[in-house]
Amino acid sequence: MKRRPLYLVFWSFGPSFNGETLDERPLGGTETALILTAKSLAALGERVVVYCACERPGRYAGVEYRRNEAIEQHGEPIDVLVAVRDLFPLTIGLRRRLAVYFSPDAYTQRFVRGLLDFGKGVEGTAADLIVPSLAELAGFYDFVFTVGRWQGETFVRHLGLAAERLFVTRNGLEPRNFPPPPGWEGRACNLVYSSTPFRGLDVLLDLFPHVRREVPEAELHVFSGMQLYGLSDEEDRAGFGPLYDRARQEGVVLHGPVRQAELASFLARSRLLAYPNTFDETFCIAVLEAQAAGLPVVTTAAAALTERVEHGVDGWLIDPPAHGQRYQAEFVAACVRYLTERPLWERSSSAARAKAIEFTYDTLARSWLDFFDRLGVSDRPASSPRLSSRDLPPRRSGDGNRFLARETQAAAYLEELAKRGLGRAARTFF
Repeated sequence: MKRRPLYLVFWSFGPSFNGETLDERPLGGTETALILTAKSLAALGERVVVYCACERPGRYAGVEYRRNEAIEQHGEPIDVLVAVRDLFPLTIGLRRRLAVYFSPDAYTQRFVRGLLDFGKGVEGTAADLIVPSLAELAGFYDFVFTVGRWQGETFVRHLGLAAERLFVTRNGLEPRNFPPPPGWEGRACNLVYSSTPFRGLDVLLDLFPHVRREVPEAELHVFSGMQLYGLSDEEDRAGFGPLYDRARQEGVVLHGPVRQAELASFLARSRLLAYPNTFDETFCIAVLEAQAAGLPVVTTAAAALTERVEHGVDGWLIDPPAHGQRYQAEFVAACVRYLTERPLWERSSSAARAKAIEFTYDTLARSWLDFFDRLGVSDRPASSPRLSSRDLPPRRSGDGNRFLARETQAAAYLEELAKRGLGRAARTFF
């Protein structure tokens, strides 16, 4: 017998977006994944609501978008509550049958490790505490969804996540943006960098002159900037202006972030994704999109990049560190080979495209629903766990000389609720 449609609610505390944003402007990978996952779930007949910082609430492609603060008026039981990147929605008593913490971030990111971060100190004292930890909040979620194996394994190893609470999913792409791409003859001798500026652009700008010395017609096109995360041009420039100034060299074109469809079109006319990564990637949509456009990838053999790229098959992996002399020599040599050796490029391009084009959000959504059906979500009883001051026990601070009082933690929790517009939860906390 066919089950009733599931009622799925996503909550994201981050940049402003709604179901039309991808057609209007650049957007970060997590928000892109949320929009396309929600759209695919709705297309499969489920009822989907997204709470976020949307300026234009409404219904888009079958998904209802609401402002974050409206979640406190949510009275209907939720089948699956998905807290995206933010643990707070799990702690305010929303009635749900299954609670999921969906994290796209590496275990090294402090905000992943728990609810309240006192790393900057409390009352002039260096606390260096994150409380309660992800493991201690286990009563507020049923599963943690990660976007790759490396991320999931490190959550278990470093954050104390119970392995049976882990579900490894993935990201995807929009197939309509990636029609069959041209071959070698239809592409310019372009290298592309399409990640954020702090993930290896500094290394690439140092190495590109060496590539160009071997391949004079090569150009480097940089699609990068913090506007993806809602920062203004001025804020982006304040943080990375000196780095962008280094892009003012022969053969380098600095584009800034562009819409997903525009980037996909440019990738299909280019030859190589050059990504001397220095960041712990948990999935890397930038690599997946490049592969879908038929680009081999030269990058670092670290974190989830070893899940995206098969060395010598659809790209080239180099052991870190990216700032090391051996790494940089091998990186330049690999780029030169892919730009000049047509048979190598054609084999790798074909393999990259064949692998990546299977990563659709329709497939991802179906895997989620299969998982929820195996759990019998629609028949589970609903519960409404709510954080209280009793869940914030005193902890010894990082200097070892004093305790982080429950009252101090409670004040920080209330402050964070206020930032998220959750005033009612703050009023009922005690």
